[in-house]
Amino acid sequence: MDLERKRRIFSILRRVVDLPMEQRESLLVEECAGDELLTREVRRMLDTGDGVLLDRPAADIATRLAAATEETLPLGSMLGAWRLVRELGHGGMGTVYLAERSGDGYVQSGALKLIRRGMDSNEVLARFRRERQILSRLDQPNIARLLDGGIAEDGRPYLVMEFVDGVSIAQWSERTQAGLDARIELFLQICAAVAYAHRQLIVHRDIKPGNVLVDAHGNPKLLDFGIAKVIEGGMDSQRTAAASRFLSPAYAAPEQRTADGVVSTATDIYQLGLLLFELLCGTR
Repeated sequence: MDLERKRRIFSILRRVVDLPMEQRESLLVEECAGDELLTREVRRMLDTGDGVLLDRPAADIATRLAAATEETLPLGSMLGAWRLVRELGHGGMGTVYLAERSGDGYVQSGALKLIRRGMDSNEVLARFRRERQILSRLDQPNIARLLDGGIAEDGRPYLVMEFVDGVSIAQWSERTQAGLDARIELFLQICAAVAYAHRQLIVHRDIKPGNVLVDAHGNPKLLDFGIAKVIEGGMDSQRTAAASRFLSPAYAAPEQRTADGVVSTATDIYQLGLLLFELLCGTR
């Protein structure tokens, strides 16, 4: 299967995987525009996830469905000045590697996220460059900083974020058995990070335990601003269209679940409430 064919398949898959069954079929027919072979290929990938679509994040589903065809880079490969050291994991947007770059007497580590094939259309690349420029200005102690970014030789964009050597906030809570005051103090630091991002007109959209790491000193770091939404200016400056259908169902705000939903700063606040509940109660 050629690269353009793969891109089209995964592009359609992203659009339909989160929709209710009745909406999914009509959109699938529309997107495939009479190409019966393309329709069968997308349906086959959807069928692979049959039985898990209702209780797994779409990003996880897309990652698993794409695993058979997604290309990973050999360790030691260079992307710009960054050398890939080891794979850290997969996400809905792509593969994350521990990477290093060397300078005059120093070695810097970073978490390099290589965007998945099919996410590298002209529209996505333009949005990627615009958001990278804004994200580069984020400077808050509880937000993982954007270190670098660029375009790989195969045309895929990548982001390099600050590497946080820590555990998720859920693991931290379980391991430390921290008291109520410590948990609330940690949560307030996360709130400060989100409030700072909102002042920069950035909405995270995916605040959940897996995107908050706590380092060895007990400091929380909010991750994955690399796929955040930039609030557009104009009359509707507090809102942005939910163009991307990736979400985590257990933590998604109501507006993220609708086909014409609009993401706003309230989306992050809703997710902060769910995070606080889980942090205090130890359950969803």
